[in-house]
Amino acid sequence: MTRSFCATCGTHILTERQDQRALVLKAGTLDNSSGFTPQVAICFEDAQPFHTVAEGIPTYEGIPRGR
Repeated sequence: MTRSFCATCGTHILTERQDQRALVLKAGTLDNSSGFTPQVAICFEDAQPFHTVAEGIPTYEGIPRGR
């Protein structure tokens, strides 16, 4: 797993998972996320009551393993 951070503030922005050939972009780090369409919600067991997920988006309590 490779993690990428902002060179200015150190915020975790991107995770690359070689085992699943997947990139995970931290949508909350975007200045404008209006063009972003989520595909899944992960680590949902840690969600706060005000976190919502659009209907039809799969949720995972933790990080999904293998696909």
